[in-house]
Amino acid sequence: MELDGYLRAIFRMWYVPLALLALAISGSWLYLNVTDEAEATATVAVLEPRAPAPGEFIAPRLGFDIIDESEELASRVASRLDDGTTAGELNGSISIKLKPTLDRSPLYLVSASHEIEARAIEIANIAVEEATILYVEFNTPSLKDVRAAFQPELDRAEVDEAEARAALSRYVTENDAYSLPLRTDQQILLISQLRSSIYTAAGPDASGTESAALASARSELQRLTSLGGEFDSLSFEADLASDAVIRLEVQVSQLTVSGGEDALSAAEAELESARFRQSEAQAAFDAFKDEHGVSDLAGAIQPQLLRVNDLAIADASSLEGVDARQSALTIEEAELQRLMSLEPEYTKLELELTQAEDLRFTIEQQILGVVVAQTLPSESQVKLLESAVAVSGLWWAMITYTLAVMLAMFLSLTLIYLLAFFERTFPTAEELERQLGAPLLVRVPEATEQGGRHG
Repeated sequence: MELDGYLRAIFRMWYVPLALLALAISGSWLYLNVTDEAEATATVAVLEPRAPAPGEFIAPRLGFDIIDESEELASRVASRLDDGTTAGELNGSISIKLKPTLDRSPLYLVSASHEIEARAIEIANIAVEEATILYVEFNTPSLKDVRAAFQPELDRAEVDEAEARAALSRYVTENDAYSLPLRTDQQILLISQLRSSIYTAAGPDASGTESAALASARSELQRLTSLGGEFDSLSFEADLASDAVIRLEVQVSQLTVSGGEDALSAAEAELESARFRQSEAQAAFDAFKDEHGVSDLAGAIQPQLLRVNDLAIADASSLEGVDARQSALTIEEAELQRLMSLEPEYTKLELELTQAEDLRFTIEQQILGVVVAQTLPSESQVKLLESAVAVSGLWWAMITYTLAVMLAMFLSLTLIYLLAFFERTFPTAEELERQLGAPLLVRVPEATEQGGRHG
């Protein structure tokens, strides 16, 4: 169809766009009045750390905008309203959307709609408060979650420590090697003193027997050294439990000042459990010390070693002959050789035990550190930047009317084109000239009734 023909069809069918425009405007007005609801929006910022602390336990995070997908939010808001409004009625009227921003801390728009503007503002403000609480609940792991995350690693560390302790204890027991470095040093000193006493001996003599006092002192030293493995194990358990109690007491003190009730209750429960473990460990340690009459094993062994050495020197000095003193020296040198031959394996086993204890201690400290970090008040992560305010509907009305008018114009122009295309009309003089390629010389006037009767 030629453009001039299409334009004539538009002028001829002017009533079509007019009718469609009237229909579009009236339809838009009706739609806006039927669906008219006031909307209120609050702005919330969620602060997130730039990077987690070294070794910090990171729980799976749920975004703030996911909360409106939970029926729990609508249920809590309905409960707060307490006017018969159900969660189902609020489900579609509350929304949380991410607001585009260049900052890494995201901004969220919490919106609520209602027929009454004041009601929409009230619902939006309540939704912000309840969404903040839900965000903290969803993203704060319980103490059980933290321990469950570390439990496999802690179990392995405990098994390694138990095996290392058992290996060292077995080696010490089988070879009488408790407190080996100290005993080696004392043995070297004893041999040095025995060698000095040989030079003061008068001459050959029969070797003497060990005195009753020296035999008793050696027996007591043997008893003390045999207690070493279990003493160290019970002492380590008591110290570990005591340290856990101290850390948790500090945590409870912090939460008492600046923590939430749930976090404080969880920390107090953990502290109570730690105190129970401490009392059990300390009771077992105290019972062992009372049973064997020793409060400080290392403090008891060292003077006993000195006593044994002094008695050995005294016994040797009481012998007049060189041969007797040489015999005593030979016995002590053999003992020194035995102790020194045990040192490489003893050092290796002791190092393995120390590493295993350090690993287990580190994991326990790490768990406590994460518990402290995770139970501190998380509400501070969510900041209300702007309370709920009513959102003007003018912009949405303008968009609705504009789209309706554009659609009406498009449909009207399309409809006119189709009607004109299929309409049967006589060609104009200009169209005939273009089609025939020759000028039109004569035009026959339209016939009239009067002209027809005279013709």
